[in-house]
Amino acid sequence: MNKSVEVVCSEKVDAVKTIRERIEASSVTVFADYRGLSVQDMTELRKQCRAINSDMTVIKNTLIRRALGDLGLNFSPKILEGPTVLVNTKDDPGKIAKAIYSFIKEKGFLAVKGGVLDGSMLEESTLKALSKLPSRDELIARTVGGLKSPISGLVMTLASPIRGFIGVVQAIKTKKTGGE
Repeated sequence: MNKSVEVVCSEKVDAVKTIRERIEASSVTVFADYRGLSVQDMTELRKQCRAINSDMTVIKNTLIRRALGDLGLNFSPKILEGPTVLVNTKDDPGKIAKAIYSFIKEKGFLAVKGGVLDGSMLEESTLKALSKLPSRDELIARTVGGLKSPISGLVMTLASPIRGFIGVVQAIKTKKTGGE
């Protein structure tokens, strides 16, 4: 085999390995068609992704296909039609879904094709539903608030008779001391 062919094959093997590792290490990976986006819009989307601790890379479909095959994921061939940008994060999956769909609403060009969430393939509709869910931080805050509310009510209920008793004692004291 020719040395230049060996180098190209080696580079492709390394690229597939890198893609596979990125998908495995991510909480969510989104595949999108970026046709129609200007360079300025792509730069803006990259900045938005970086702001929420996400990566965005344009990758050849053949390399993605091999990486998904190596991971043993069954995927629709439609996911890899047209130019593909790979967006992934290790953080809250909802954040990246919200950012992408917000960008689509504003610019209208990016088309989500599907994704991978914790080792399972997702359809576009599932990612869209994920974008509408409250964030992880918001869900934690709601849970803590829900737990705190009954406890606060219990404390107030238990404290009420004591406050009433103290009020009665104060009134008796005021009456006996002559209102001083």
